Amino acid sequence: MSSIRSVFNFKVFWQNFRSAQGLLLVAMIIYQAGILINCFSLSRAPEVMQVAAFSEISGIVSFLACFLLPLATCATLFDFLFSKKKSDLVFSSPVPRKTLYGSNWAGGMLFLLINVLIAALMLHITLLRNPQLIVENGVVIRFLILWGLSMMMVYSFCCLAVSLTGNRFVQFVLVAVLTLLPGWFHYTFQTQFYNYDQLSQTEFSNSKATDTLTNPYSMRIVKDEGRTDTLPYIAFDQLTSSLSGMRQSFRVTDYNNHTAFSYSRCWIMLINTLAASALGCWAFIRRKVEVAETSFISEAAHEAVRIAAFVPIFYTLGMKDWISALLYAGILLILYHLYDYLARREFISLRKTLISFLAVVVIAALIRFPMRILVRREASRQIPIEEVSAVGIAPSSLAGTRQYEALLKLRLEDPELIRLIFKSNAKNEYTEGSINMIVRFYQGQGYSDFYVNFSPDQIPPLEAILSANDQYQLLYRGLDPQSVYWIEANGTSAGLDKSQVDQLARQLQQEQQQQSFSDLLHETKQIACRQSEDSYCFLSLALISFENGERTEQNVDLLRYQSVFQLYSSFVNQQFLKTYADHVRFLDFYSMYDNQLEQIRQQSELDYESFNLRLSEWLAENLPEQLQKAPLSSEEFMTLAYYDSQRQRQGAIFIEKNEKWQEFVSSLTQPE
Repeated sequence: MSSIRSVFNFKVFWQNFRSAQGLLLVAMIIYQAGILINCFSLSRAPEVMQVAAFSEISGIVSFLACFLLPLATCATLFDFLFSKKKSDLVFSSPVPRKTLYGSNWAGGMLFLLINVLIAALMLHITLLRNPQLIVENGVVIRFLILWGLSMMMVYSFCCLAVSLTGNRFVQFVLVAVLTLLPGWFHYTFQTQFYNYDQLSQTEFSNSKATDTLTNPYSMRIVKDEGRTDTLPYIAFDQLTSSLSGMRQSFRVTDYNNHTAFSYSRCWIMLINTLAASALGCWAFIRRKVEVAETSFISEAAHEAVRIAAFVPIFYTLGMKDWISALLYAGILLILYHLYDYLARREFISLRKTLISFLAVVVIAALIRFPMRILVRREASRQIPIEEVSAVGIAPSSLAGTRQYEALLKLRLEDPELIRLIFKSNAKNEYTEGSINMIVRFYQGQGYSDFYVNFSPDQIPPLEAILSANDQYQLLYRGLDPQSVYWIEANGTSAGLDKSQVDQLARQLQQEQQQQSFSDLLHETKQIACRQSEDSYCFLSLALISFENGERTEQNVDLLRYQSVFQLYSSFVNQQFLKTYADHVRFLDFYSMYDNQLEQIRQQSELDYESFNLRLSEWLAENLPEQLQKAPLSSEEFMTLAYYDSQRQRQGAIFIEKNEKWQEFVSSLTQPE
């Protein structure tokens, strides 16, 4: 007990903690408020089943607070290191330096863990009170581990920085470098800015068959419905993933940036925490009493330099355009001035702040153009056909799934297939009759992934080559029904339970086994149809799985599988009759190609309320009979989306336009 007291003294910790003057409380409120906001957003639609990703549970506000809270804790507990008078008073006290450091270090760790524990408890209560939330197993424990280790690691780096020097500029640099830079270096230099496990658009040097494949003269990596991700953004995403074990992002775009829980990352964070804590204790014990001066040349120049020093790091990590550059510069400026206020308890003048901000913009301009030239030079290089030793090929509809990765890892060393791919139309445009595939070109130890569209005249030889490969056929039809956790159609969840999902996945697997490879291959044509103006030209069934804690989805065209469509429509229609039929106050509806129901309503001269009431009554009486025959085309059925009393979309049902439906329409439009 005496040995513990020699390291940790609660009175020492409490005296330093009380000097926070509410700043620690503000940082804690920001963190807990972020968690609370996310909990409310997760439970905003209690009637709808939804899959909650870890990135949604954690939240961007809490992610920022993951840095703010440890920084504020360290600046508060080690406040005496920023003042000559306080430093002399503390170091002249009889309290040993080992006890002083250990008390503040252990007390800060305890404070951070209590905050994470409270957040995890709020999350656990939210999940218990909202059974419609579908989350991966152990998400609360993972939340506790990841956020706890993340905060502990950042806090230990802060303690090390303040122990090594009293210069706030050097402290901030140390924390930024130790926390952020390793993950970025690992990603950037491993990928060589471009050629590693990335998805890129491609173009040919001309419209004829050539022996070289050229990347576009830009930094585009993925283009999805007009949204473009760039290399710095991907590097920034990887950096945050390396830091805290979660695929979080500050982007406006929305692609699957969900959590990938990794025990190896947890061990790395724990080792970094222990190493930084031990080194910080050693430096604190041997620290000189004097407090280092923080200014040189002039205060304004110092502020400009200390802010601009981080522009290379943050610019190469996350800046996509000039708007993003100014945004990140402003965020960095605010974070540093908050840190400076925590240290000095005074704000810098507006004039000096503007000078700092202008310095950020100027240095960003000096860095931006060489960086663009470097990336463009790498992105514009050509891939000769002689350098391609093998290819992997998979339909774009499987992107992100285990089946997709297995197909791309299968190295096909067929020269005829390679020549066929180089003759294909690699522009990211859908043409009638073509199919969209993703091709991986293996070059030595590296590889590059490309979107490739095969024209109708190239599909028969492609089918012949792939059909002859038994291993490829086995992987192509390798749907695992047990891995499917949730199902959505056209982006709308139907609230199916796990038994219904398993039944639907098994039915889909059986139909896929029975269909020819040619029919399965042409399914990518239907997926590409989603990019056209007619967004409802097919029914997209998304099979959602969790691979190592990360959400993946496989898209199939539901109209190709008649028994699956009939089974799915029966599930969702019965769910509608059972749960919503007596409570629907508003119906929004659409058909596959035109709004036929709205035309019927206008012909009937009924208002929306009366028309929806008549429609709901007819559905309650006749809907089961509508499922006797699976629709064979989009002309034979209609899709109705239904809303609750708050006009929030709850799902969709499918009805067949048979004789009874025609009678119902006639009764509305031609009343007796």
